Amino acid sequence: MDGLSRDIDRDAAALVKRPIREPRRSPIDGRDVALAAWLGAGFALAQFPVRMRVGICRGLAATIRTRRVKESRRTAIRIGGMAPEGAARVVTSLYAGRLAAQLDLLRDLTRGSDLTIETEGLGRVAAAIADGHGAVLWISDLAGAADVAKIALASAGHGVKHLSRVEHGFSKSRFGIRFLNPLRLAFERRYLEERVVFDRMNPAPAMTRLIGWLRGNGIVSIVAGAHEGGRLAEVPFLAGRLRLALGAPRLARLTGAPVIPVFALRDPARPERFTVTFGPPLVAPRSRDAEADLLATARDYAARLEAFVRRYPETWVGWRRTGQLLS
Repeated sequence: MDGLSRDIDRDAAALVKRPIREPRRSPIDGRDVALAAWLGAGFALAQFPVRMRVGICRGLAATIRTRRVKESRRTAIRIGGMAPEGAARVVTSLYAGRLAAQLDLLRDLTRGSDLTIETEGLGRVAAAIADGHGAVLWISDLAGAADVAKIALASAGHGVKHLSRVEHGFSKSRFGIRFLNPLRLAFERRYLEERVVFDRMNPAPAMTRLIGWLRGNGIVSIVAGAHEGGRLAEVPFLAGRLRLALGAPRLARLTGAPVIPVFALRDPARPERFTVTFGPPLVAPRSRDAEADLLATARDYAARLEAFVRRYPETWVGWRRTGQLLS
């Protein structure tokens, strides 16, 4: 088991608890050397045209044989219902997308972005601001999605406060946090109003800051995942169950802001082009039963994510998120 209490009907939505512990960070991770080498080479590769960069990343992804890759393939077979060959293709494409997104980031830092980012439904964000309660954007964990969503929102003139973690970036080691992750943070500073860091041992300051921003009619973005929080929603998803931290629906419930799901997709035929879709606000009841209300929002999001993942499985980073998908 993984420290979460579980006694759940397969088709039901439920809240599960997990213990909150001070993170144990190694001085340096075994992958940090490879990461540093990749990022160093990436500055040169990032100068190539997008199509060439994506082609290089596809070739590199096909050579990756890590334990995480094997686990991701098993998850795609078990919970995604894929044949082994299909699961291998999906996971290879996912890793290629992640590598390509990292080169996109390095290109942005050195010469500016060369991506074409189109939006659908961005008017829903403007409508939420016009309504006066701000907006909570729940960004789906898709390859490159969080980066291109930040660019799209900044280009539209929206100042966004983004909920983040201390180890956000490329590595969770002390070395990685100090020397590798600042590259990602430098990119994000170009497009965010503020990066608000969540301290799992003391979450109140970050939440208070975001609540104040929303009550001032601001925009908050959070990546949909299970990285933080002492209580997670566990909801039906594909042939298994999905865990989600509830910061986004909780902020919405406290402030009256709508939760807008965000999906971003790179065009396979035109890899320089992304479409960022801002969907209709999620179901967000505000009854006396706060737990049921939060679960209703999480379940609505999971259903929309499932429809997207069924259509574009190669884009979803969740296949490799250990502990987020359950049989």
